[in-house]
Amino acid sequence: IYAYRGDKLSRLVDRTSIEPRSATNYSGVLLVGYENGWAYFTSFGESVTLGRVRDDSSSIETLMDDSQPLPGETEPMGALNYASVDKGRILFEAAIEDNAYNLYVWDQGQVRVLARKGQLMESGTVLNVRAGLQSLSGTRFVCLLDTSRGEGDTFTRAVYLGDFGSKGSLAPLVKAQQQPSRPGWLKLGSAPIEVFARERSPGSSTNAPLVKLSDKP
Repeated sequence: IYAYRGDKLSRLVDRTSIEPRSATNYSGVLLVGYENGWAYFTSFGESVTLGRVRDDSSSIETLMDDSQPLPGETEPMGALNYASVDKGRILFEAAIEDNAYNLYVWDQGQVRVLARKGQLMESGTVLNVRAGLQSLSGTRFVCLLDTSRGEGDTFTRAVYLGDFGSKGSLAPLVKAQQQPSRPGWLKLGSAPIEVFARERSPGSSTNAPLVKLSDKP
């Protein structure tokens, strides 16, 4: 992670930086966001953490690591992917080994689950949940959910808006196995195809040749 100030580029975190809790070097980091003089990041390798570093590199802190199981899990966290930060809260994707990613929020040292595989929605059972970067604003967030009603191999992919801050509480939007009766989500839209960054397979729909659309509106 680098910071650019004036005409100077400085390095904040690299492989020589020490992760505070494990006292080991970072294998790699992914920038999450910048807020109030702190650059937030996730790390991978021997240290799977949520951390932050001062923009003058004077301090590195670990906010959460894999020493404790995530809510609803018995195994330690094996992967921590994209995250978003806003007003001190962090929305992030995490998974235990060989399992799908679930969606969580970190707030003042507490971690709560927001969406997970197997959850029941109005559109069916959640098969997959992803959030990406810049998905959080206050207590509202957006995420991509794949849901299925158990009809063969078909599933529905759509973007949802959620809010975990009703009356100041931090609670799951939909409890596991809750009946799908107006659970508090707002469906925003659908995604027509799966997208993979830098997919190189010959039949890739992501990197397929451009097709000129009709000039008609």
